[in-house]
Amino acid sequence: AFVRRVRLNSVLFLRNLQTGEEWPIYDKLNRDAQETWAIFGLYPGFAWTPDNKNIVIWAKGKIWKVDVEKKSATEIPFKVNVKGSQTEPVRVKQAVAPDKFDVKMLRWVTTSPDGKWVVYNALGHLYLKPVSGGEPKRLTNDDHFGFIEWSFSFFQLRFITIQMDHYRLISFLDSIDWWNTQWIAKQF
Repeated sequence: AFVRRVRLNSVLFLRNLQTGEEWPIYDKLNRDAQETWAIFGLYPGFAWTPDNKNIVIWAKGKIWKVDVEKKSATEIPFKVNVKGSQTEPVRVKQAVAPDKFDVKMLRWVTTSPDGKWVVYNALGHLYLKPVSGGEPKRLTNDDHFGFIEWSFSFFQLRFITIQMDHYRLISFLDSIDWWNTQWIAKQF
């Protein structure tokens, strides 16, 4: 016996070990754990009864005895008395919208041809930062960027602006002194 996915359902199957033939016997199982981290298997354990006529399996919060010949299931009633205690949950105060925080994900990180500068997209904005360290400098006021690249001359930074209601534009930022110069934006 084994559990297999049939479309969106987890189904209990039997297999004839001599012929290789397989057939379903019970399709009312809970969904298996194929899409998750199934450290305890894809479906909770099940077992044959000593007479080999039934399979005992868990489904829908209950334990069932599945008759292999009739392909029908009968609930096995049970009651459990449990004594337990509840622990107070750990509560951590969270700042919902702080003014300043560390960015954890940079997009389209691109190093300058001389290896001294890096440009990247963070939170929808372009930033320039010396590779040696220091605070990043925001380059533009727009927030729809992607696909950043440096020109071969090193005096131009190219990127594409992406907006849902406009065409994609190739934009350039020109500068000779990368850190101190006011950027001149051109769009084509």
